[in-house]
Amino acid sequence: MLRLPQIFLLARTSRSPDLLPSLPPFQPSAMIDLRKKHVVITGGSSGIGLAIASECLRRSGGTCAVTLVARDVPKLETAKARLTEEARSSFPSAPPARIR
Repeated sequence: MLRLPQIFLLARTSRSPDLLPSLPPFQPSAMIDLRKKHVVITGGSSGIGLAIASECLRRSGGTCAVTLVARDVPKLETAKARLTEEARSSFPSAPPARIR
């Protein structure tokens, strides 16, 4: 299963101490509940887009609908098959994953 790293791109430097706001520490409980939601992912046939789709399915327990958008149709079909199989094997008791 692909995992998404938690990356934060904001940084405070000595040259620009007041340009960037202070961020509260990351708390997993503040994550959006994806159960029974619909997620649209552009560039979903590979790389980060595919990893995001996989993570959305994992965090929702296989209950969110995922729509993948990409330019390469054969890669898109491969990604759909991969995510469908991943959801089926990870969540056998959940309804079939809705991946378009």
